[in-house]
Amino acid sequence: FTSTTWTTTDKPASILAPIDSLTLSAATTTNYNSLNQKIIGNTVLGIFTVTPQFKLSTGWRFNSRNITEGDEDNLTWHRNWLLLGAVMQPNRMFRMNVNYEGMRSKWNSGSTPENLPPSNTYTRVMPNVSNKFRIRARITPAKWINFAITGSDFEAKNNDPQVNHVEHNRGINFSTQFIPAETVSMDISYGHNSVFSTTDLC
Repeated sequence: FTSTTWTTTDKPASILAPIDSLTLSAATTTNYNSLNQKIIGNTVLGIFTVTPQFKLSTGWRFNSRNITEGDEDNLTWHRNWLLLGAVMQPNRMFRMNVNYEGMRSKWNSGSTPENLPPSNTYTRVMPNVSNKFRIRARITPAKWINFAITGSDFEAKNNDPQVNHVEHNRGINFSTQFIPAETVSMDISYGHNSVFSTTDLC
């Protein structure tokens, strides 16, 4: 930031002094603590082949966010995800993927504004608990026809008594493709989505 100072030799100084009688001096100062943010994250994932037709995956995702603002020091939040997945393909006609992600956010350290308890999220309207579930399936009973279905459910909340944030995003999609000949094809699709969010801020 730059600070500008106007000085005059008149005593006492007056804001009505002519411009040509004033001396201008400017100083530029760098403040590295105005707003700093550092994010560190990593994901570990393992895949287990139970049989050629059935695979499992499990993992963990970690995210650390550190924010420095003014005199506040070491404002840090940690988020952890549990990752689970499965792939089932008993034959060429059928395949299904299932995935789950569960997140928990936690205040780790730092000073908080006066008279406010520490929040488990770095913004008040963010969820500190979330669960995301996805499923995808494809059925191909014949070469000329296939069916597909996709479903997802995201549920989240911030149970801070001063926030009471709740949200969900749910969706389901169906699609069918017919290809009786190289010159003829038909696609039929349907999708439905439900989105909801509410927050009480005190």
